[in-house]
Amino acid sequence: MSTPPDERQPQTATKDTFAETLLPLYHGPQVTIRLGSDGPTYMLSKALLCKKSTYFSKMFEGNCAEARSSFVTLQDDAITVKLTHDPFNVKPIFDFFIEWLYLGKLTLLEQGRSDRITCLLKLDLFVDRSLTCELTDLVAESIKQIIMEDPEFKKKREAPGLTKYCTLNVKCITTKHLRMAGLLRTGNAVRRVMVIALVEPYLRAQSLMSMLAVTIVQYPNLAFDLLTEVKKIMLAAVPRAGMIWITDPLTQIEAPLK
Repeated sequence: MSTPPDERQPQTATKDTFAETLLPLYHGPQVTIRLGSDGPTYMLSKALLCKKSTYFSKMFEGNCAEARSSFVTLQDDAITVKLTHDPFNVKPIFDFFIEWLYLGKLTLLEQGRSDRITCLLKLDLFVDRSLTCELTDLVAESIKQIIMEDPEFKKKREAPGLTKYCTLNVKCITTKHLRMAGLLRTGNAVRRVMVIALVEPYLRAQSLMSMLAVTIVQYPNLAFDLLTEVKKIMLAAVPRAGMIWITDPLTQIEAPLK
């Protein structure tokens, strides 16, 4: 289970403010959302859903059929995530969205780091379209923390020049992850975390990046984002002790280029 220290609970002010401004959102009219033609059905607070998501606000507070019926079927959002060691333990991605909507946090399945990143990217593909920026920020921070869970990062801080540490950022990132990141909108916080994780490997581990490049070049905007971040880092590089030192934008660890 991975829960960021800052769970971003809905009650962000005093209890009086919460009672006056947020508590009423948990009551009142509800809307019904079904995943696929025969998937699970959810009844959710209309006020809370529309406050948190521009996508659902336009859907249920506009003049469309969904607003009149308070019902929608999300045909292409019935995405499930499953444990790699237990193919029958599945959970709709929408469940994570509902948990965040009502509790302000995300509770991931007990999976490896790479699988948790897959889960979060699948979630953000939905969130990116539903225009829920607050949740996107939380997903981005969660992915960053998962990447940095590796205990090797502590050793890297003590010996940043060792080449064996220059690929730690992408140790649990796969080409599948990059493909999903490439589908996110430019400016998306999750997409940027995935991009800045590639900067140090791009500059210090060419053999690895040559393999990842096959996927990256399929998404020109993603490649452009990477080169933009690389340019920023190189402009801020510092010469010291006969080497050029860069600061990894993901971890803020200084490392030399060789």
